[in-house]
Amino acid sequence: MYGAIIGDIVGSIYEFTGNKKKMFPLFSPYCKPTDDSVMTVAVAEVLLSLSGEESDDVVKKRLIESMKAWGLRYPRAGYGGRFGAWLRAVDSRPYNSFGNGSAMRVSACGWLYDDIDAARKMARLSAEVTHNHSEGIKGAESIASAIFMARTGASKEDIKNYITREFGYDLNRTCDDIRPIYSFDVTCQGSVPESIIAFMDGEDYEDVIRNAISLGGDTDTQAAIAGSIAEAFYGIRDEIIINAKQYIPEDIQSVIDGFYNAIGKTEITVTDRFSVNQREVCMFQISYGIIEEYIKRGSLWERQDGEMFIVDAIIKGTNCWEKSYSQIGIVFKSSSGEHPMRGDVLKPSFWKYGISPSKKGLFKRVQFVEEVFKKYGAIQTELNAEQRLKFGYRPIYERNGEYYRADFIPFNDKPYLVIEWSDDKTIADNGTMEDVDPFPYDLDDERLEKEVRYAMEIEPYPDKYPD
Repeated sequence: MYGAIIGDIVGSIYEFTGNKKKMFPLFSPYCKPTDDSVMTVAVAEVLLSLSGEESDDVVKKRLIESMKAWGLRYPRAGYGGRFGAWLRAVDSRPYNSFGNGSAMRVSACGWLYDDIDAARKMARLSAEVTHNHSEGIKGAESIASAIFMARTGASKEDIKNYITREFGYDLNRTCDDIRPIYSFDVTCQGSVPESIIAFMDGEDYEDVIRNAISLGGDTDTQAAIAGSIAEAFYGIRDEIIINAKQYIPEDIQSVIDGFYNAIGKTEITVTDRFSVNQREVCMFQISYGIIEEYIKRGSLWERQDGEMFIVDAIIKGTNCWEKSYSQIGIVFKSSSGEHPMRGDVLKPSFWKYGISPSKKGLFKRVQFVEEVFKKYGAIQTELNAEQRLKFGYRPIYERNGEYYRADFIPFNDKPYLVIEWSDDKTIADNGTMEDVDPFPYDLDDERLEKEVRYAMEIEPYPDKYPD
């Protein structure tokens, strides 16, 4: 499990920087576990508790409970918008996702079972509670299979042949082939094969996660996926684990300890920490990397009919969006080819899942959230001005060095309000803030204000989220 969690920690600071180099500091003071680590632990905790006699439905119920409990415990771990809404929702139905979140959390599935079919089954169940699209399930099963084979002595060629035969992924490429043309992609089909190739091309655990991060994509998740296989194949040097443990909270570490006890491996303690001077130097490098890369990846394109969209939002493949949605905010109904001028792009005024906001009163609810920001001392800023002008994004508010924006997203055909957050001014100015608290748009004013108080950490999240 360290393989995934350390990959996540190391990759956490390189997302959206477009890093294409393998030589970079493995750890920095701003590294942190993200949603990849939290959900890896959530799945592992359930699997460690099973007797083997439970029905599939019972296993899924426990997985849902665990994921939601851990998600509420770590509400700012960087979840995708729809997954964040699922964590908060009373409705626990899966939402037909094929995002790579299904693949990054399956480490325990590949380690705790004695045959590959059982490992694949548990990976499938862990995916189906949210990512029940066939590609989402495929991503989860393929990584659990690779982990199982790696830990039971299979060669890289054996792993490659099995994954190609069973899941149809194209693994006849190298990182050097992928790196020049690759960009941020959170789909299983657009990131899982590349993560496996990062493992195939690696010489040891560290080299594998460097490969994954150097592709310049979804760095934390792809390093977690590639790292989970690499740990099973190579193991991890003690000094890497020692350095990583300083970032891991005690409750997550407790589950990790239980996991390694279950599979018969020993533990290591933390011996060192970073200094303030290193923190300042690292922050300077990260910030300027984000600014430089955003100019390239965030550049705007205009079609002849005047519609605008961001190059970074293009998804490779044909008809890969079943519902209009994008992390960045410019949405494709479908994408048929690699040329950025193709695809049916929704006009900016209708990009919010295709209905007029005025019909649902959404703008008024967003404005109410902004009024609550101001009630608790947040001040409206001029950050992210260019995208606000182009696409009508809402303003960003600042309070005590933290930045907030109100927005809304689709979830199971119902709109959800979402509060975006960052504690980094550069990231806020780029508009790449994390979705930290999605909740139903039709809450009454009192409940809505309470959600804002949770998100701004004026009031702690409850141990049990209310219905």
